[in-house]
Amino acid sequence: MIRERLGEWYKPWPQGTGQKEERGLECNRGKVFGGQHSRKGEEKMKKKFKLEDLDCANCAAKMEEAIKKINGVNDANVSFMAQKMTIEAEDDRFEEIMKEVVSVCAKVEPDCRILL
Repeated sequence: MIRERLGEWYKPWPQGTGQKEERGLECNRGKVFGGQHSRKGEEKMKKKFKLEDLDCANCAAKMEEAIKKINGVNDANVSFMAQKMTIEAEDDRFEEIMKEVVSVCAKVEPDCRILL
C-alpha cells in the first residue's frame, strides 16, 4: 500500500549485496536511514565524550540545545545521568566544530569540562 502511494520515487534498497546488511529505502536524493539522507561526499562522524562536573539536568538540556544550533552538527545528545555527550557532525570540520562545542558549553556551564 505504501509503495503504491509513493510510486517510483521510493524503491526498496536491494538486500544481499554483500555489503553490511542494513535496511532502508532509497530515493532520488540518496539513501534514507531513520529519516536522514546521506549523500556521497557528506561524511559524518559520531563521537562520545565524557563530561566532568555537569551539575544539573537543566544545564545539560541547555547545552544540548545550543550544540544542535552549531552549523555542521547533525545531532547531539547530552546525558546528565551518564555524564556523557554524543556529537554527530561533518567529518571534515569535526575539530573546528568541537572548538565551538567547548565554547558553547563553557557559556552554559562554566564548571563543566569535556574530556577530549
